[in-house]
Parts: sequence; structure tokens; C-alpha cells
Amino acid sequence: MFMKILSIVIFSLAFIHANAQITGAFYLQEVDEGSALPGVSIIIPDFNKFELSDFEGKFKINTDSLESASSLVLKYLNCSILIEDFQVEKSEEVILGNIILPEYKLIEVEKYLKLSKRERKSYRPIYHYANIVGYESISELYHNCLTFVTNEGKVKKLYFDFDGPCNSIKIKWKDIQKIIE
Repeated sequence: MFMKILSIVIFSLAFIHANAQITGAFYLQEVDEGSALPGVSIIIPDFNKFELSDFEGKFKINTDSLESASSLVLKYLNCSILIEDFQVEKSEEVILGNIILPEYKLIEVEKYLKLSKRERKSYRPIYHYANIVGYESISELYHNCLTFVTNEGKVKKLYFDFDGPCNSIKIKWKDIQKIIE
């Protein structure tokens, strides 16, 4: 009888331990199949944890071995989002939901050609095969916010300051927690 109870306790602890993770999905513009963002890097540098979002933009990163506050880094399309003071409980499952990431401002070729040489330095070309089809700003985003869309369809926005020269965004974990609660 003792062995049976012990095996149930061990199984229960293993199950709780395995649920310590963060899940979500990344998109550009809107939450639909055509806007899914694969290849977003999800990094917890202090603990050498690294995952990539899949072809549907979905990700899952195991957090069961995190012992203290850290940072979480999201990298995509030449931009980094640093989530500071990141901390989760060992058995906590955090569901971020669907996250619409900000994208760089785009301009057409004709508009780019009208810019001064100095202004042109803040854009990089967008190619389709060997043809330039437009230009992307390296210092300006369309929207300075992360948009969280819950499974129930609720939309919540988290605004931030964008550091254009460094292509980086800093956000506090506690601010994300308020949004997803």
C-alpha cells in the first residue's frame, strides 16, 4: 500500500513539474493563419534556454528549472524585446495567448527615391527574388505596442518606448502579467 501511495505522489510531482512552462503564439498585423510569425527566438539567457516559434507562430518554453528573476528575450525581424524581471513559479503555467508583434514602418520605392541621402540611411531594402519591392525603416515601428489577444477574443495592448538605433524594446514582466490576467 505504501509503495502505491508513493508512486502516486511521485507521478503527481512529475506531472506538476512538467507543467512549468510559458506558451503562446506570435503574429504580425492580426491573428490569422497568414500572419503567423515562425522563427521568433524565445531566450532565457541566464539559464541557457532557447526555443523557436513553429510554422504556426506557436511556442512553448519549459521554465521548471528557473530559480530566480531573470530576463526573457524575444528576437524577430532584426528587433529584440527584452522582458525584464522575468520570474515564474516552478509549477506555474503561463499562457500568453496570441501576441501581435510590432512591425517596422514600410515605404514604397517611389517615396524612398524622393528622400534625401541622410533620410535614406534609416531604411533597408525589401527584396522579392532580385527585385526591390519596398523599403523598411530601421528605426520606426507602425505601432509602439504589443497586442495580446486572448482565446476569447479580448484585445489588450501594452505600450512601450522603442529604441530605434538599437532596434530594441524593454518591457517589465509585471506589466505583461497585468495584461494577461
